[in-house]
Amino acid sequence: MKQTLHIFYKDVRRFWREMAISLALLAVLIWMGPKQWRDASFRASYAGGYLIPGTAETFLPMLISISWWLLIVRVVHEERLVGDRQFWITRPYEWNKLLAAKTLFVACFVYLPLAAAQWGLLEEAGLHPATHIGSLLYDWLLITVVLILPIAAIAAVIRNFARMTLTLLGVLVALLIVISAFSALLQKGVVHSPVGQTDIPDVPLLLVVCSTAVLLAYARRKIAMGRILLLMLPVLLFLSQEFFASDTMVSHAYPNSNTGVQFTLRENPMLLETAHPALNRKELLIQIPLHVAGIMPGDLWVSNGARVTVESSGRTIWNSGWRPVSNLYFNVEKDTDLTFNVSREVFYSVQSQSVTLHVELALDQAHRAQVVTAQASLGDIAVNGLGVCSSIINPGSPYTVGGKASLQIVGLNCRSALRDPELTYVETAWTNGPCERNKSVINEFLPQPLLRSTWIGNLIDEPSELVIAPTVVTPLNFLEYNRDEGSPAALQICPGAPITFTRYSLVRQLRIEFTIDNFRFPSYDKREDGER
Repeated sequence: MKQTLHIFYKDVRRFWREMAISLALLAVLIWMGPKQWRDASFRASYAGGYLIPGTAETFLPMLISISWWLLIVRVVHEERLVGDRQFWITRPYEWNKLLAAKTLFVACFVYLPLAAAQWGLLEEAGLHPATHIGSLLYDWLLITVVLILPIAAIAAVIRNFARMTLTLLGVLVALLIVISAFSALLQKGVVHSPVGQTDIPDVPLLLVVCSTAVLLAYARRKIAMGRILLLMLPVLLFLSQEFFASDTMVSHAYPNSNTGVQFTLRENPMLLETAHPALNRKELLIQIPLHVAGIMPGDLWVSNGARVTVESSGRTIWNSGWRPVSNLYFNVEKDTDLTFNVSREVFYSVQSQSVTLHVELALDQAHRAQVVTAQASLGDIAVNGLGVCSSIINPGSPYTVGGKASLQIVGLNCRSALRDPELTYVETAWTNGPCERNKSVINEFLPQPLLRSTWIGNLIDEPSELVIAPTVVTPLNFLEYNRDEGSPAALQICPGAPITFTRYSLVRQLRIEFTIDNFRFPSYDKREDGER
């Protein structure tokens, strides 16, 4: 213990500048957070009916992450592990006490300030941090596995800061190349996004590989083995993503179930009239009109993916594999469309005959968990189960009261803790005239009431996202969904107007299968995309 504290105190004296930079950036985050919520509420960027949130919540966490990386690399390299001529080897330092000292340093000057900052910001936002302890712990786990451990592992197997900088630049360039190539292939339809997966990398795999590399470096001085593990990590992550995105795993994650919900083909000659070229020139886009029935009141169905099989004379001709599809089904009965890509070769081979389509949909079933009705006001609105919403005021209001510009509520900013809120349907009434004209009539304050609605949040069942700033701000942009009545600049929410928040919670994930017999593919004009 004495040796551990000796190393810790020595590092504190040596790296006070790096510590000061990290703590100063966290202090800026604490200062900017509440200021930004209020600025977003009263001085929102408002153009043509669209609300544009600020960007400081993106850049500050990035700078804080970089300051942590700098601090951790400097602390690890103070007793570098590569080579055999360091002074601390002959002293000697015991490896477990050296590792304990470095861990204590990171805990005191990364995690404790972060915990204090997040707690204070949640308290200031009115989100009661004591009720989110589990989410905070999960967020710290994600920060450890995705941000802290990888940089510590790389620093442990690299000789000095200069080489570490070059290594990180190389990793960054390679990552940008891979992301750009994947995005290009995704846009062309050559590859497809996985079905029903989050953007967070494989946490257990990162934890095991990076922890093993650190332990090998400190306990056994196996630097080469640690480097091999870290070089293998991108390949392992890719294989892991491919495995869980495979058709077999998607089918396992969404078991087949008989729910009473029925999908049938509806007659819509315009949709079935012609096919269209897809982004991938080897494929065509087919749109099938469907009718959905049997949805129970209060239920919500979200489709995450679809797999289409074409059969003829009892023989399978083509299978699309699982492809991402996003639709919401929340009425008892609803008309919808299913869009999928089919290869041109298959399309031309079956275009002149009737085939059987076997369709599988990967669905999330959610149920209405809570309905909260609040009244619009110029202050904060606490919404149980969602967070706190603040009115967004347009400073360029077209209305005046007593010769002065009237405060015009043009939307809401909702604050939630550590993640986007659960999927919520928000509906309110707007007016295209001044609220003051009928202010004395409580139930008739809207000269021309216009119902507006929007969806926010998601059904991802995770206690937290990977965030440094713990307050996630979601703007409610009602006007972009329905802008045909009146001028968007003249529309507003009057104080006292009812706002209804309907929150849905995930019940289960399942798969629904249905068959369309005697289906004929639409025609296709090759001149549409210049095909020869």
